[in-house]
Amino acid sequence: MLSEYEKYHRVIVNPSSRPMIISNLHEAACSIRDLNEELKNDRLLTLGKFNIKMGHIYHHINFAWNIRGLRDVSRYANMSDEDFRKWTKYPTEPFYWADF
Repeated sequence: MLSEYEKYHRVIVNPSSRPMIISNLHEAACSIRDLNEELKNDRLLTLGKFNIKMGHIYHHINFAWNIRGLRDVSRYANMSDEDFRKWTKYPTEPFYWADF
């Protein structure tokens, strides 16, 4: 029987899901850059707007993380409400910092 660590390291990023991952990471990166510029330029940024912008960033990062092993890429194009909620959630899997 494999340990949780061994199971984690056997999973690879599915090549067919990479374009979707790249798209979500690109959207998150652009949003981070825009928010950073807004903060650096001392624009008045309300807590509400900041929360919305951060939520948008987390949405795309979480999506990229949660679809990394997606085998049936047609599910992404035709995602159900359940898939959307599942893929948007903050990751619950263990993350091994020691690997980096």
